[in-house]
Parts: sequence; structure tokens; C-alpha cells
Amino acid sequence: MEIEIRAKVDSLEEMKEKLISMGAKVFGSKFQHDVIYKREDQVDTVQKPGSFILRVRESSTGHKLTFKSLTDVVGSWIEHETKIEDPKETRLMLEKSGFVPVLVFDKEREEGKLGEITFCLDRMPELGEFIELEIISDDVDAGKKKLLELILKLGYSEKDIIHKGYVAILMERQGVKYENTG
Repeated sequence: MEIEIRAKVDSLEEMKEKLISMGAKVFGSKFQHDVIYKREDQVDTVQKPGSFILRVRESSTGHKLTFKSLTDVVGSWIEHETKIEDPKETRLMLEKSGFVPVLVFDKEREEGKLGEITFCLDRMPELGEFIELEIISDDVDAGKKKLLELILKLGYSEKDIIHKGYVAILMERQGVKYENTG
């Protein structure tokens, strides 16, 4: 299971330097263009555990189709992902299958790794600058604990943590409601 937390940052460069001083490896930056899809009959429904999106991501490092399903634990998703060759053709296939685009956004992302935690330093025109921490674990509580330990070491408090993903934040701005997702 994918477990994530994020926090707003004042300076991505300072955060990067802090992570490197802790022993992190940085893999470089990339641009991402995401188109989020929902089944047409699910667009205006309340989002709850089991609700899902499909994401077509175009990136300077390759393109992917991702399935993300909400769980009853905030910051935790069921995720399946595969590489795709042609994002335009994939989007057409989704639209011909009854899915509709509900959200489009761009992101500049620099990724790295510190131990078993993947971090992303994200710049999003719609939302600002963030650090996102992610761990893959079947033990959600243990995974969240590891993420919390790192975010606290980086100088944040628990009240600074944002458990919702970027998609949920942007969808809520459009009036979409979430229920029982932690």
C-alpha cells in the first residue's frame, strides 16, 4: 500500500540541502502533466473508501497509467501503475470506455530517496511548493510512523502535515466531497 504525507515548504532548495545533509540521494527533476479520470457516473458522487481515479501522467522521464483507490486511512491509497507508450491514445481509450477527465494539472518534481522513504520536492502552479514523503508498506501504522519521524526531523510539526493527496485537495476546491477516508 502507498502511504504519503506532505507539507508546504518555503524553499525547495533549502529542503533539498537538508535532505542531502541527512544522507539522501537525489535523482533529478522532471516535469509531469496529469489528467485525472473518473467514470462518468461517478463524477458528482461523494468520494469514499473504494472510490477511484485513473491518472494518465505524461512526464519527461516516461508516461504512466495509474489506478488509485481511496482507503479508510487518510494518506493511504491502493495503487497500481503501468508504463504506457502513447498518452494521447490512452486518454482516447479511457474516454471511449466511459471515463471523463475531471482534473488537469502540472507539476515540477525532483525525486530522491532517504532509506526506504521516497521524497518528492514539488512545485505546483495551483498549490505552491511541497515536500511529499512516501513509503510502500502493508503495515500502514508502521509506515506512517516512519514518515512522521522524518518530517519531524525536517523541522515540521504534526499540525504542518497534509495527509490528503494533490488530487483530493484540487477536487475539493471544485466542490467534491470526501467521506470516511480517514
